[in-house]
Amino acid sequence: MNELTKEFTIQEHHTALVVGSGSLKVLGTPVLIAFMENVCASLYEDYLSEGETSVGTMIQAKHLKASSVGSVIKVHGVITEQEDKQMRFSIDVHQGYQLIATGEHTRAKVMIERFKKSILS
Repeated sequence: MNELTKEFTIQEHHTALVVGSGSLKVLGTPVLIAFMENVCASLYEDYLSEGETSVGTMIQAKHLKASSVGSVIKVHGVITEQEDKQMRFSIDVHQGYQLIATGEHTRAKVMIERFKKSILS
């Protein structure tokens, strides 16, 4: 699978006001980015073996339009490049026919146990 689309319904706990990234009850950019990463992580799963996972290493996002609580958005990710243990993605997000965000994301394949040992405490 080279591309994937997921739908998300904006809830109160997704708002900028609740997550602390703003003062309005609209989709918070940090949550939008989490939705984008979710789609890309799901896309990467088909390329992982047992004991492996992927972690985000870079994200660039443009949040173009606000979305209110109750809105349904569609996050579409496409694999654009695969190089050794890294995979790059292009992402677009729509609410209906309106483009509300775009982005690029890179994820890296890691061995779960090795990665856990490298976590700073």
